[in-house]
Amino acid sequence: MAMSLKQKQNGALNQIDNPNVSVEISLSEEKIQDDTSTGGPVDTSIEVHRKLKQRHISMIAMAGTIGTGLFLGSGQSLRHGGPVGTLLGYISMGAVGFSMQVALGEMVTMFPVTGAIPHYAERFFDPAMGFAVGVNMWFAATIALAAEITAAAIVVQYWDSTTPSWIYITIFLVTICAINVAGVRWYGEAEFFFCGSKSASLHQVIRLALVLTIRMDSHS
Repeated sequence: MAMSLKQKQNGALNQIDNPNVSVEISLSEEKIQDDTSTGGPVDTSIEVHRKLKQRHISMIAMAGTIGTGLFLGSGQSLRHGGPVGTLLGYISMGAVGFSMQVALGEMVTMFPVTGAIPHYAERFFDPAMGFAVGVNMWFAATIALAAEITAAAIVVQYWDSTTPSWIYITIFLVTICAINVAGVRWYGEAEFFFCGSKSASLHQVIRLALVLTIRMDSHS
């Protein structure tokens, strides 16, 4: 069982009183090492203030499931695979993603350490595996911004084909940088607004598809 900070300080003082023990001990709270499974230092001088509310967290989780693939990639999937093929592909890949998230959740619950997925790859497989996973995650995170901005410009150009795409790309890039610089509170509000907009757009698309399908069936 992990020892508390007070117990460690008392134990350190007892070792100092014993002349047979020659150790160099620092009683600074910032330097005491935690002997739990994390093995990381405990810094009690840093306070973290929660700025995100529950509505922000819920919307951020929901916004992660509504991406550009739903507006751009779903059209090609329906054209090539049809409704049944698209549904089967979604079910199969969804099962893989769900299994991965469940396994990751179990590891995070048992070993709550910093480092995320690269740390677990290094711990359970090999340090080289952890490095490779970290590089892949970094590349995915860096290329995702460019892909998302490009996809957003493609969507906007559906209604405005005369304006060059680089103008919209610049506008989106400046907006994203401004949101990240503003702080976590404004980031949460921006995510709440954008997720609400995406949810409303998705509902309208579903309603429009139903109306068009019903009208086509009635005319046929």
